[in-house]
Amino acid sequence: MRIFGPTLNLLNNLPLGTPAGLVLRHSIRFPILSDEEVYLAGLTPEGFEQAEALGKELIQRRPLGRLMASPVVRCIDTAISIAKGADWQVKLTTEFRLSHPHIESVWDGLPPHRSEKTMPAPVRAVLDLVLNGQDERGGALDVFVTHDTIVAVLAGFFLGHVFQYPDYWPDYLEGVLIWRNDTEIYLRWRNEEKVIGRWPLETSRQLRFGFF
Repeated sequence: MRIFGPTLNLLNNLPLGTPAGLVLRHSIRFPILSDEEVYLAGLTPEGFEQAEALGKELIQRRPLGRLMASPVVRCIDTAISIAKGADWQVKLTTEFRLSHPHIESVWDGLPPHRSEKTMPAPVRAVLDLVLNGQDERGGALDVFVTHDTIVAVLAGFFLGHVFQYPDYWPDYLEGVLIWRNDTEIYLRWRNEEKVIGRWPLETSRQLRFGFF
């Protein structure tokens, strides 16, 4: 059974020719049973298979652009497997902004309810990574393989969700879709879609966003 149906659904109704960034959690990993295994736990055999199967599905739906991953091995292996499934000849880039340490301060301080807040610099940095240069790649889909906490911060900050493990949590190979047009930035998570800002992004890190 494929586990990435919700991720494919994110691409539904995305206008043809619209570049977008898919920020998704890595594939199925072995259990983490100690602090030492947090950064070492790798993908299970099923994890490799599911990531490869996702790649086969993605290439049938969109042309593919950039491929980036957190430096953690399970994210790198997920990205490599997606590329293999898609027969995607692209250079994989590792990116610190997709790692948990980059977003940790925001994740630790994310309260359950807020009405308005200045966008934290780590969140802004992830948006910069995803959005900048999209118009240079036509309608390509960029894939960013990361961790559950980054997916949860993006959906939590912009949509106001409270993420609690295990009842409400980003699943393996689940993520958010981010794209823009000439004036607005959009984020889609599961069955929700929201305009999260104006394009181009303001240069000041004091950019403010309202959310529920």
